[in-house]
Amino acid sequence: MCSQTAEHMRWHASESNLDGLMRHPKYGEARKTFDRIHFGFSYDPRNVRLSLAIDGFNPFGTMSSTYSIWPVLLISYNLPPWMCILYGWNTHTAFACPTCNFDTEPCRLRHGKKWCLMGHRRFLRRNHRFRLSRICFNGSALERNPPLKLLGSDILRQIAEERRVELDGRRKRFRRTTKRWNKRSIFFELPYWESNLLRQNLYFMHIEKNICENIIYTLLDDKSKSKDNANAGKDLREMKIWPDLWLKDDGSYNLAVFSLMTDIKMKKKISGLKSHDSHVLLE
Repeated sequence: MCSQTAEHMRWHASESNLDGLMRHPKYGEARKTFDRIHFGFSYDPRNVRLSLAIDGFNPFGTMSSTYSIWPVLLISYNLPPWMCILYGWNTHTAFACPTCNFDTEPCRLRHGKKWCLMGHRRFLRRNHRFRLSRICFNGSALERNPPLKLLGSDILRQIAEERRVELDGRRKRFRRTTKRWNKRSIFFELPYWESNLLRQNLYFMHIEKNICENIIYTLLDDKSKSKDNANAGKDLREMKIWPDLWLKDDGSYNLAVFSLMTDIKMKKKISGLKSHDSHVLLE
């Protein structure tokens, strides 16, 4: 109805990528594959790729966070835990990442009482210096390749394997061969979902917020929120890495070398940070 708005809605088809930088989803591999497979849809630039952004929506009133963004028509975006349930993946195990799938490296922190997904360096290029660094990480170099990208057909095959039925003579029994998929996601009812290369997306500024808070609480040595605590010292001892941070026999432990002194901490008061605030602080 508005000529100015209509011009912007057709931008993705009319503008060219002259500098090679990714400024729009149309430059991504997932978008190009979608356009190639569903040519009848992509041929007309007026066909809109619609997403739903729902802020502050929480289907369960007991969760601590009420903020979420999850467009569900083209891409599942910034999946909160209950959204992963709708996605069909079991997030309550050592294999919590649907992208890594079975090719993951879980580690259970017995004292911290949580699962850690290790081996993030494998997403770096092969010659990156962090891959070969032993001292800065867990004492070993990392040469593993990143996980293979799963097709929709691969996921459907895994789900079918998990749902195979065996008869034990008395009742039907489901034999879980992998124990990862809870169900076939309703998203597969969408005609393009099986061929969609990007089935979930994480908003990096929300992740930055978690990282920023962990850094701040470590700097300020916040006893109630810092991850640098006695349980961390115990877990490091069991993992046999970073011995200078192990919990001592008397129950004490050394603080991280970048923790602030008491007089400086008294001058700091940080509260109510939003995602963008954390982004600015990290930058």
